[in-house]
Amino acid sequence: MFRTSWANRAFDRMQQLVRDHPEMKAGFIFTLESLTIELGDAADTFGESRAGNRRLGFVGVLSVLVRVDSQNRTARIIDVRLRRHASRG
Repeated sequence: MFRTSWANRAFDRMQQLVRDHPEMKAGFIFTLESLTIELGDAADTFGESRAGNRRLGFVGVLSVLVRVDSQNRTARIIDVRLRRHASRG
């Protein structure tokens, strides 16, 4: 199991997405629940490998950049963005 946390920047971006797209509330809820489960279970294999210890994954309506520390079993969400072709709703 991995302990997951949010960087301030990612948390602020997620809050902004919720404010800007209230019609996507259900999609955000599903996405964040799925993300929590995926990272908790296997953050070290989440998405695609990027430079250093970073991984980029696509979950629901978001693309998510995560910094993983396998030795300490932690995953830190460092950026979130709305996927361009995400279905709304």
